[in-house]
Amino acid sequence: VVDEKGRIMGMISAQDIIDSLNLVLSKPDLMSKQVIESLEIPVERIMVYNSICVEPGDGLLEITKKLTFHNLGGMPVVDEQGVVHGIITLRDIVGLMGTSSDEVGVPVSEILNPNVITIEQDEYLSTAVRLMSEHRIRRLPVVPDNDHKTGVPKGILSNKDALGHLVKVASPSTGGPKPDTRFDTPLSDFMTREVMTVSQDDDIR
Repeated sequence: VVDEKGRIMGMISAQDIIDSLNLVLSKPDLMSKQVIESLEIPVERIMVYNSICVEPGDGLLEITKKLTFHNLGGMPVVDEQGVVHGIITLRDIVGLMGTSSDEVGVPVSEILNPNVITIEQDEYLSTAVRLMSEHRIRRLPVVPDNDHKTGVPKGILSNKDALGHLVKVASPSTGGPKPDTRFDTPLSDFMTREVMTVSQDDDIR
């Protein structure tokens, strides 16, 4: 989020929108029309002020440390005047690592988080949003009902999937949200089904 001169004012992410959505969905018996209307608020009300930034001359190690320490998916790149020149994301760094043909020498098992938060396939969007907001996570493996530990994931739900579903519900092309529509579509209806996985023994590259 920048001012008229391109200077950084704050940052808004999918997580910020999820947090705002969580506050709305925590109210009982809200219709979708009310949910959409409640989210028509200025960006400045939910953006993060004093956002973590990097400068064009910062090294990859420093950038990676900032992303990890602050649990961020990306950071704006600004000059000394605070003018935004670009953005660097985790995807950029992962892509850079993936271009090398050399093994890193670190197996997935050494850096994975064993305390994975999952969700059952028949749960609703409101539950997914609450879990994402409370646990500060961007993705939820979707598992068969009552089978969190041993079930093979049936899909995965990201914060972008959740927001994409919200857009469809509110889409003008469909005439907007119907008065009697609630956010009670099972996750299995809009989760990503083709889940890409890795083995814990794979090299991190």
